[in-house]
Amino acid sequence: MDLSKAFGCLNHELLIAKLEAYSFSRSALKLIHKCLSNRKQRVKVNGKVSSWQESVKSVPQGSVLGPLLFNIFINDLFFLVEETEVCNYADDTTIYVCGQELEQVVSSLENDAQRISKWFFDNTMKLNPDKCHLLIFGGNNTDDSVHIGETVVTESVEEKLLGVTFHKNLDFKSHVNAVCKKAGQKLQALARILS
Repeated sequence: MDLSKAFGCLNHELLIAKLEAYSFSRSALKLIHKCLSNRKQRVKVNGKVSSWQESVKSVPQGSVLGPLLFNIFINDLFFLVEETEVCNYADDTTIYVCGQELEQVVSSLENDAQRISKWFFDNTMKLNPDKCHLLIFGGNNTDDSVHIGETVVTESVEEKLLGVTFHKNLDFKSHVNAVCKKAGQKLQALARILS
């Protein structure tokens, strides 16, 4: 499941409320609020610069604090998942389920996808259903799908997850080829340096 601008849409007040629920001290809450407050941003397009605007959402990117605050913010998401398991790395959320009956697997995925989608909406985050993917291991046909709200997510033959390319038949040829190609490029670069 893919979020649109995940680190850029965290509501500061909601984040502070969640930190308070996790028993952060008043002084820690004030410090974090101060780090997030009074941050301004602007954009530059074709040499023209916009006026400065205060950032009332988002956590600092490129810092150690940003991903940590993001993970704390989404931590309560995992309490509402009932029928599937969740694998999460920062803004990359993957739900999965095992089963013998495809209909039950699809039903479980759809039910929890709906719960997660609603949680994202309630927490001012935007799910990007066009970038959500479905991979069914062991399935024989590629016309299976799940529904996330109004969006139909059709089954893929292979998908990349956290840097590993998974094929629906658990065939890792694409992944191994990509790794070998990248290693070959690095070896060629080293050979050029040494010659």
